Amino acid sequence: GEAGKTSVLQALKSKDGRAGRIDVDEGRTIGIDVHDWHPQGEDGLTFDVMDFGGQAVYGKTNQYFIVRRA
Repeated sequence: GEAGKTSVLQALKSKDGRAGRIDVDEGRTIGIDVHDWHPQGEDGLTFDVMDFGGQAVYGKTNQYFIVRRA
């Protein structure tokens, strides 16, 4: 954890391009959070973004989502 994956997603989705502060205990990603991202000024363009929990306990399961055949 604490690499900034959730912060990057927050910055992409914010109007000012900045991430808010993440509470260490309540703001961490548990497992995988899936979000839609619609870039500003790009009508009809949508990205599906997966925010992976970075704690060591998730390392074994996250690998199944980061392979070509997933």
